[in-house]
Amino acid sequence: MNKLIALLFLLSFTFTNAQKKLITIYDKDCGYCQDLLNKTYQDKDVKKLLKNYEHQLVEANTSKGKEFIEKYAIDSYPTQIIISNESASIIEGFMNIAQQLEFLTNSELFKTNPKDILVTQSSIVTERKIIKKSTSNIETKVDRICRKYETARTRVQDTTEAFRKLVLEAMGEECHKCGLPSKTSHSCCISEPKFR
Repeated sequence: MNKLIALLFLLSFTFTNAQKKLITIYDKDCGYCQDLLNKTYQDKDVKKLLKNYEHQLVEANTSKGKEFIEKYAIDSYPTQIIISNESASIIEGFMNIAQQLEFLTNSELFKTNPKDILVTQSSIVTERKIIKKSTSNIETKVDRICRKYETARTRVQDTTEAFRKLVLEAMGEECHKCGLPSKTSHSCCISEPKFR
């Protein structure tokens, strides 16, 4: 009888662990991802715990990676997802050996409600639309301000040129050296007569 109980216990333990999946989403150009894969996952204690999971390494740029990114609203790498009994435990970012051991042994502490993920995805889409609209509004306002500035600059130039012409008419031609009207007294025209 004890052997039967022990056998059932082992079978249930194997069945339970076989249902757990660990999916690691990584980017091949990410230094933290490489540290997780080449250092943390290579630790002997971590390797022992990884044997309890069906472990998949998924590159972010693949179609499967993009599917996980969309489904779980992933926005940083590496991201690890433990799927067990239709629930997911998600952790983003690099984990050292101690953190990884904690995550693998107590993944239920990191559980995420799938409804929260959908709300998060919806929020992200909404925020992107708001940002896009805000950016468009800002660009429109900047264009409007630039047009007003150009109009004002053109008016100032026109006004300055008209004022210059009025001064020249009243004061005489420009000095060939300094550009001041010749009917005013200034040092270059007094010391040297103007010949044209």
